[in-house]
Amino acid sequence: MRNTCFDLCAIPIYALILWSCYFRGMTRGHANRVFIMMNAASLACAASELGMELLTGSPPLTGAEAALGTLLAYAYFVLRHATLVVYVYFVFVITRTDYRIRPMGRRLMLWLPNAVLLMILVQNLLAGAVFSITAPEGYARGPMLLSLYVIAALYGAFGVGYCVYCKRFLTFSKWISLLLVYVLTLAAALIQRARPDLLVEMFSTAVGLLTIMLLVMRPEETMDFSVGLLSWKAYQTDLRNLLLSNERAQVMVARVMNAQSIRAYLGDDRYNGFVREAADALRGLYRARKGQVELYFEAPTPFT
Repeated sequence: MRNTCFDLCAIPIYALILWSCYFRGMTRGHANRVFIMMNAASLACAASELGMELLTGSPPLTGAEAALGTLLAYAYFVLRHATLVVYVYFVFVITRTDYRIRPMGRRLMLWLPNAVLLMILVQNLLAGAVFSITAPEGYARGPMLLSLYVIAALYGAFGVGYCVYCKRFLTFSKWISLLLVYVLTLAAALIQRARPDLLVEMFSTAVGLLTIMLLVMRPEETMDFSVGLLSWKAYQTDLRNLLLSNERAQVMVARVMNAQSIRAYLGDDRYNGFVREAADALRGLYRARKGQVELYFEAPTPFT
């Protein structure tokens, strides 16, 4: 049996990140949703790898163990490479340059290498050239497994290049954090390629995403927790990035002239509830038009 200690350590980290996202109110906003999706997929991926190894690591296997192990192996490969695509998309979102891949053709290009991977895995059902799980021998690598590493390397090279290009949109700590995921993933892939008994890939990714959670996804810098909307500081940062990227966007500003008086009359809780209801109504309007919208809030001052 290969060393599963790294997967056993990775799973609690992913679970902790997801719990922290919920506990800290990071469930709204496009970047938050993509980050949660990426962590949930990584958690399922690590669990699939762990389950597959526990089932197939001590041959000979029963027929049921071989069948379930094969299913978990396919889940691992599909989820593992899907998270690479989602992470590239996350870099676009966190730098506010996702408009570059909004056209359907560009999104298809982003997913094209992953589609090739799916075709290779489908072919593996017939030939077993990527991997095989048999009752007598358990899990065995095939010669086509290298092609999956090549596809992962393509996504990694593109992601690193785009991170370098978008350095001007990020603070240094955030930029380093985004790059660190690729550095850790590359190091883990090389280690696991040389030492197949060490399942370190999912643990390295977990450490990278935890770093992003701590240094990039900082809701105290971007969220107004009283109303659950992005803060005025986040608006200033995003507007700066829009100007730097020459992106065309529509900005709508709604000002409540007597906001301070309404807040004094209703009280903080009811006033914040009123703001949340108004924000939900605006989201509904944009959702009906299939548009993407980010909502920001500046707390009223005595001079409002």
